[in-house]
Amino acid sequence: MMTSVYNIVQGKWSERMTSVYNIVQGKCSERMTSVYNIVQGKCNEMMTSVYNIVQGKCSEMMTSVYNIVQGKCSEMMTSVYNIVQGKCSEMMTSVYNIVQGKWSEMMTSVYNIVHGKWSEMMTSEYYTVQGKCREMMTRVYNIVHRKCSEILTSEYNIVQRKCREMMTREYNIVQGKCREMMTSEYNIVQGKCSEMMTSEYNIVQGKCSEMMTSEYNIVQGKCREMMTREYNIVQGKCREMMTSEYNIVQGKCSEMMTSEYNIVQGKCSEMMTSEYYIVQGKCSEMMTRVYNIVQGKCSEMMTSEYNIVQGKCSEMMTSEYNIVQGKCREMMTREYNIVQGKCREMMTSEYNIVQGKCSEMMTSEYNIVQGKCSEMMTSEYYIVQGKCSEMMTRVYSIVQGKCSEMMTCVYNIVAQYHLRQYPIS
Repeated sequence: MMTSVYNIVQGKWSERMTSVYNIVQGKCSERMTSVYNIVQGKCNEMMTSVYNIVQGKCSEMMTSVYNIVQGKCSEMMTSVYNIVQGKCSEMMTSVYNIVQGKWSEMMTSVYNIVHGKWSEMMTSEYYTVQGKCREMMTRVYNIVHRKCSEILTSEYNIVQRKCREMMTREYNIVQGKCREMMTSEYNIVQGKCSEMMTSEYNIVQGKCSEMMTSEYNIVQGKCREMMTREYNIVQGKCREMMTSEYNIVQGKCSEMMTSEYNIVQGKCSEMMTSEYYIVQGKCSEMMTRVYNIVQGKCSEMMTSEYNIVQGKCSEMMTSEYNIVQGKCREMMTREYNIVQGKCREMMTSEYNIVQGKCSEMMTSEYNIVQGKCSEMMTSEYYIVQGKCSEMMTRVYSIVQGKCSEMMTCVYNIVAQYHLRQYPIS
């Protein structure tokens, strides 16, 4: 009987302990897994940080070595290239000068004959069309300028009358003094600018008139560059003079002006600015539209006459040019192929020698730096690996101790429960 009872109690005790053990073991496993993941994450961060630092240092070392070797290779290649290039240049120059001389003689003869006929035709046509364009532009400009002047005068008078009504007695006294000062200074500067502009314009105009005997497009481009450059210089000088004088007079007027004057002046300025921009915009549109129409007609006339003369000259030049070009091309091709072959052999030979030396230098330097990087990476890896191992061991011991305490506690509770259920008699 005792054996039978013992076996029954022992079986229940074993089942209860097994169940409790499995529950506690599961919780311990979960906690160990969670702790392991946290520590593993920190280790990964440390390893990544160390890898990036070492990788950066290796990259700097490799870049530095590469740049030094690359510089030496570049110097060697440049030196060799310059020597060979100089020899090739001498050979090519000699051949080119001989062929160029023959070509120049033939082309000069043909060009002089054709250019004489072209110059005569273009000069006659240019003066005829230029005169018509100048007449049309002058007539249109005068008409539009007169209309703009009338519109601006009318608008100015209306706004001026409104400003005069707003002015007080004290303002009129100050305004009179300022007007006298501004008028006097402006007239002086305006006179100087006018003299400078007239003088510069006449000089450039004279140069343009002398030059406008050959091709229109070439001379027109040079004239535009000269006029633009001279205009910008004179415009800059005028702007400096006007700014200097204006600032002096403006300073004096500002001292004299009262607050009431500033208020009225601001209103007048707004009205004048508004009206001026409106009228100015209309005048600009009229001038642009008329200029484009006249410019278009002049362009059509010039294009038509130019195309006729250009066609005739082109036919004459093409025929003569093709004959001479064919002979020169044969001579140049034959000489060039001979010299090009020799140059290619010299360049290939020198390049292969230098390329081999550069390859040896790069390989040697790369292996040295690669070895140092490998040593650095290995050293850093072992240091971090040791720290991770210590962390894992310390955490495992702490968790293992807590699990052992939990298991002992549970075992004692179950043992007491069984003693109460099955007391030993």
